[in-house]
Amino acid sequence: MAMGSSDTNPERPQRLLHVPTMCSETWDSVLAKSDRPPTYNALSYTWGRFTSKDLPLKVGGISWQVPGIHPSHFTAAEFHHLLTVIAPESGYVWVDIACIDQEYLPMKMEEIGKQADIFRGAERTFIWLTTHTRDSLAQNYRTLMEFGELLMSLQIDLSNLSYNKKTLQNILDTGLSNALDAAQKIFRDPWFTSLWALQEAYLRPDATILTKDGHSIDTSSKTPVDLELLSAYVQEIYIGLPPASSMSPTAQALLNCFHRSGLMGIDTFDVPVHIYPAAHARQCENDVDRVYAIMQVYRLRLGSARYPHRVYTPEELEDELVQSLNRLSPLAAQLFLHQSPPMANRAWMITRVCVLPPTYFMVGSIENLCTIDATQQQPTPIYKGRECTLEDMVRCWAASIDQRNNEYLHHINPNYKFHHYSADIDLDAGHLDERSRPMFFRLMEERLPTCPCAFCRRGAQPFGQLGLATRVQELLPCPISQYRLLEIANIATTTSLSSGGSYRVSCSLGILGTTEQDGDRKFFRRVGICCWEKAQAELISVYNGVWTAAECCLA
Repeated sequence: MAMGSSDTNPERPQRLLHVPTMCSETWDSVLAKSDRPPTYNALSYTWGRFTSKDLPLKVGGISWQVPGIHPSHFTAAEFHHLLTVIAPESGYVWVDIACIDQEYLPMKMEEIGKQADIFRGAERTFIWLTTHTRDSLAQNYRTLMEFGELLMSLQIDLSNLSYNKKTLQNILDTGLSNALDAAQKIFRDPWFTSLWALQEAYLRPDATILTKDGHSIDTSSKTPVDLELLSAYVQEIYIGLPPASSMSPTAQALLNCFHRSGLMGIDTFDVPVHIYPAAHARQCENDVDRVYAIMQVYRLRLGSARYPHRVYTPEELEDELVQSLNRLSPLAAQLFLHQSPPMANRAWMITRVCVLPPTYFMVGSIENLCTIDATQQQPTPIYKGRECTLEDMVRCWAASIDQRNNEYLHHINPNYKFHHYSADIDLDAGHLDERSRPMFFRLMEERLPTCPCAFCRRGAQPFGQLGLATRVQELLPCPISQYRLLEIANIATTTSLSSGGSYRVSCSLGILGTTEQDGDRKFFRRVGICCWEKAQAELISVYNGVWTAAECCLA
């Protein structure tokens, strides 16, 4: 795999800027002055779209010309002031225009390949929003924060939907428009539209946010607001809003604003799944940067960053990224839905226009259970893991529902807290026909009178296997007997209860598809994803019995 350096042997930046002297120094020359590696801070900002012939920042010790920046974005004096604000006691800062050769491409690509280590190696990192004053940013941040906290104050229990819909509607009526206005104002800053800034956001979500004059805004505990905290409120709002089917145009506009910001799920997974689609909502000069500007988040070094003297097309880079991502983490590579019908034999590949349903945001630890391997020499991916029929899996779901109902009705476990069993089926666009859009099915999260469980029906007979199979068949466009599941990963997460406390849920994720034949070639055609709770301990032998070993080609 074309991986970057390891945590035990991180790569160092070629240069650091000594702010007191405004001189760019090589790492070795800085190291020679001390017995220990220098501490430095790093700056994330945007300038590429704002170059001009105005007087540039004066930097000594370099062979390349520092670009001038249009003063409407920031002046050389404002830039210098900002650097003095963020410089640590050592005086050293990593900032790209003073530390990366802007003219010699091989050296530039080599340094780009070190971005992850450079940012992770910084003592502190800072984000410079050049269009915000302290007052304007604080006011808009506070609006989002208060709206998110109001939604979360309902303590919505996603397992049984036990929230007050009237209270939720009052919150939406009074706060939704203000939240949209605040989000649009915050994310209008060029930093939130810069592709290179997106990678830096994922590398250091703890980066402190600064306004144009170098000030931070504080939380109620007087600590500076960082990107991770802003992202947390974005995710709270996203999860707290009602389902998309009942969403107003204002709510939909707010979610679209969040998606374009790139802050969705910034710290949800060990291996991020949102950054690739988000990269295509941001601006860049060259299409190849859609890969170069995000690969370090995955600790990958691809294309010219790996082979500096070779030129790659955008298509070659995207294929290399997707292949590498599937080898690195099948979960991260497959946790998506196509928004438009995928190209032939490429349904297994994440694209720039894929989406992730909100159900999958609250994720904890991950255990990958398969391998998906494809290379440029062997572009057809090979899956190795376990498979089962969807019919058998539905029977396991029904057995789990019956077991849970039985525990509730007969109090088998005195400490048992009822929550609905959860299973989701999500279909890619184009599965039914070329006009179809993604389809999301939440099979178990329904309240009276349609929920089949005894908890909702107050003593009615357990749902039973036949009823659930019928319900699933009603939702699917093809006979249930045609569908198979490939096991991808186990996911463990903690969910809060509206009555207080929480419970631990272990879920599994699979690729949903059909087995097809093309001449002598047999392959598994992906049509969507599926997520379900793991079976209770009493049913684990039944659950394990439906799986068989599998090795197949993906399409």
